[in-house]
Amino acid sequence: GAAANHYEKNTLLQATVSPSSTLHNKRFAAGTDQCGGIRRISWEYPFQQTNTLIIERNDVAWAGVPEDYPYLRFGTIMSSLDGSRIFFIAACEYCPAEGYVNRPFVADATGGNIRDVSEIFPPDLTNSWSGWGNMRINDDGSRIYIKAERNDGGYYNFKSLYYMDLNTNQVKKSVSNDFSSSGFDWFTINRNGSRLYLGKYDEGYDVDLGRSRKGLHYADLE
Repeated sequence: GAAANHYEKNTLLQATVSPSSTLHNKRFAAGTDQCGGIRRISWEYPFQQTNTLIIERNDVAWAGVPEDYPYLRFGTIMSSLDGSRIFFIAACEYCPAEGYVNRPFVADATGGNIRDVSEIFPPDLTNSWSGWGNMRINDDGSRIYIKAERNDGGYYNFKSLYYMDLNTNQVKKSVSNDFSSSGFDWFTINRNGSRLYLGKYDEGYDVDLGRSRKGLHYADLE
């Protein structure tokens, strides 16, 4: 009936354990066992699916970072749609090394050809820990995109969007103009990286309207 269908559709979201259950302190996921109309399955040891290690901390440690440094950690990771390349962050909290402490890397999907792509940052990046973010990689893994905050020497800093062509190593602004620190938050790209979509973008004050022009925008890229 309707109730049964409701439970079936929400299988992935729910799990129940009766008070008398012997499955205490075990992890649960959607499966085949029925319990009160909601599926459940348990396993003795979590994460027993096949996991393959492709990159270790020492593989991305840059000059000055000690071997097996406990505060070198991985952050955001994303994959190109064709599965050929990954784009990820390595962050070195309390880092004894000089230079950027939060760095973007690319690698083959199997962990080969690891490459530090910090050159995508502008030279006047405000802060490598918190002055950038919102990464993207296009579908064939040939271009990466990063939003970065630039220090213009004034009271307010400006955000810009940069891309790097991984085949030519060319780094450019994705769009010609900068954005106020509060006027540009999120973006995404189309599949080949030819068009950029901006969220919460403030286009500036419009005299005719008597207000700022805010909304969703797009910009075509080279």
